[in-house]
Amino acid sequence: MCLAIPAHILEIIQDTKECQSLEQSKVNRAKVMIMGYESIVDIHLLDAPNTGDYVLVLDGCAIKKIDEEYYNHLTKVYKQVMEEEV
Repeated sequence: MCLAIPAHILEIIQDTKECQSLEQSKVNRAKVMIMGYESIVDIHLLDAPNTGDYVLVLDGCAIKKIDEEYYNHLTKVYKQVMEEEV
């Protein structure tokens, strides 16, 4: 089973890279905060992502925008799970 992790977008990173076909392609990535750690994730699946948005991240890719209330709820749940003894 895979779990998506809640993240907060800190910065949108837009650069241009050459594709194999030698055409220019815009690559959209973002710097995000995930449970206190900064990471770079792909954001090409999101519709109009912005700095400050809350998202779900799966396998290094932001897959869905979420609201702040749900972000806070998921963060709390993940922290509780991580604190549980195995």
